[in-house]
Amino acid sequence: MLRAIANDQVICPYCHLGHMRAQMVVYTRQFGETLVNVPNTPAWECDVCHHRQFDPASVQRVEMLVGQAGPPPNRYRPMPERKSIATKTPTKGTKTNSKAK
Repeated sequence: MLRAIANDQVICPYCHLGHMRAQMVVYTRQFGETLVNVPNTPAWECDVCHHRQFDPASVQRVEMLVGQAGPPPNRYRPMPERKSIATKTPTKGTKTNSKAK
């Protein structure tokens, strides 16, 4: 999966230029119509192209937890469209506010 060079730095398998560094990042995945974010997930991230490889055990655990409970509910409800309020224009035969001379 990841190749290490002599001084224990891991070369990025995507760009072959950068070095992979272990970091805690946010794992984001879509389950059905719901977007799930898992903070503090261990991953390797390239310092050049920012390619990420997540720890397989952590990803498997997230998928197991979501699989047991089913996808989380999607509580997003789009707002109904509002009709614009048009200003009324005076019609023929009606008086307008004008000063009498």
